[in-house]
Amino acid sequence: MPRHPIPRYTFLAFQFNLLLDQGETLPVEEVQEKIEGGTLFGWLEDRYGREPHFLDLSLYEDQERGTILAAFQELLGVNADRKFGVTRNGISLCLAFCIEVLQHPDDFPS
Repeated sequence: MPRHPIPRYTFLAFQFNLLLDQGETLPVEEVQEKIEGGTLFGWLEDRYGREPHFLDLSLYEDQERGTILAAFQELLGVNADRKFGVTRNGISLCLAFCIEVLQHPDDFPS
């Protein structure tokens, strides 16, 4: 059974924050492609799921990952620079998407 959106997106936001704190960057365009293609989670796990990063997305089962990706895909059409202030880091974009869903949970799939 899927979790309530607040812990779902809060934990995910902390995971993105972990990567940002470690100084990690990803091109916005590449992250957008991974979101659009539905491969964001696996790609991030392959890249950051072990030492020294230890990104932990294991709490998210396939159904929940699909729900999150659907919300992120809805946000791809938004002007990220204007709305979120993101132009250079795809990890920041993912964090901004989490915050947007947390602010307006009724506007996105649950």
